[in-house]
Amino acid sequence: MKTSTKVALILSVLMLLAGGSLIYMSLYRAGFDWDKLTINEAFETYDYTVPGKIHDVRIESKHVDVHVLRSTTSVCNVRSKSASRDCCSVETDDDMLIVKCSEDSSYPWYKRIWRQDNTELYVFLPEQEYETLTITAGSLSWI
Repeated sequence: MKTSTKVALILSVLMLLAGGSLIYMSLYRAGFDWDKLTINEAFETYDYTVPGKIHDVRIESKHVDVHVLRSTTSVCNVRSKSASRDCCSVETDDDMLIVKCSEDSSYPWYKRIWRQDNTELYVFLPEQEYETLTITAGSLSWI
């Protein structure tokens, strides 16, 4: 093996060890708590009341956990846990509930890498609508 190849291999192994030790020291200083290294917003709860009956639900979102639950009242409610009220919008059109959630685009790209949005959306449906409803979404959690 050539001398330059040996030197390149040794340097690459040393660089990998240095990078691994930097990552280990960062995690050690954070108490191995990954959430301390992320950028999380202070989430608040926002409630939206949906008037009238609905037959369909359409949820347009990329990064929202959706929970569909039975309501204890006869009114449909939507609750979002997000960084701002502007993250989600709720509207009805021809007995269809349309919920649109978008991520905050004010962050630069390098802050979005470590950001963990845990935005959650709860749709509380009355008993009758819960049993006969059609839902279209990317991810659902039935409870």
